[in-house]
Amino acid sequence: TGRTPLALAVLDRVRELAPVEPQSFLDGALARAVDLVGGRCCEAHLRKALELLTIVLTHAWADRFREVEWPALVLLNVLVQVGEREGITDLWPTALDTSLRSSEFSAGLVVWLAWDTDNTDLDLHVVEPSGNEVYYRHPRSSIGGHLSRDFTQGYGPEVYLVKQPPAGKYTVRAKYYASHQQSALTGATSAVIWALQGGPNPELTFDTVRLDRNKEMMDIMRLSVSRQPGEAAVAGGIGGSLCSRLTRLCWPRR
Repeated sequence: TGRTPLALAVLDRVRELAPVEPQSFLDGALARAVDLVGGRCCEAHLRKALELLTIVLTHAWADRFREVEWPALVLLNVLVQVGEREGITDLWPTALDTSLRSSEFSAGLVVWLAWDTDNTDLDLHVVEPSGNEVYYRHPRSSIGGHLSRDFTQGYGPEVYLVKQPPAGKYTVRAKYYASHQQSALTGATSAVIWALQGGPNPELTFDTVRLDRNKEMMDIMRLSVSRQPGEAAVAGGIGGSLCSRLTRLCWPRR
């Protein structure tokens, strides 16, 4: 959009001010992803987004950001695939082992929750068409839904993904579980939800909500997935081989 250059300038400045926080790098990559997934593929923006994600994957972060590499690697695979569809080559970062890439990867349904207040615990909940609710106490589902680590400090993100989402309605919720801030004046946070639906014409949408009450739960977004029997899935997803590589990357540091 016309505001993209201003948004990128602000986010790049935030990254300069907070280089020790991985969220600063993730936000810069996500902002560029809006244009990239929306069909406005700029090679310079794509390569910059991949550069920012590579820093998230290779840097040693504070313990409260443990396992932030998992969602970063998901987004990196999505953007590499988007670029290759546009005929852009040599996108996989040389600093990353090629074993972290999966030829089976495609973005199915990916929901990404992040927030703007440090030392805060927000929880991502996704209600699947069957009524099953995926969240930190129930992080996997029978349709292949998978939720990343429950971030109780930092800025998230928490990410839900599913390989072949069945047709139906998906409700995205955010719960303000707790604030670990020392001051009561910082007891509110803005949550940002990004939703990516894959397929031949991927869509990336986002919304924001302000949460300020302890244990407050709010419905943020409703997503509709359409798929006819026998057709290719509207959304692919994260293949089992990539799941295992992500696990090897992140979980050993528990």
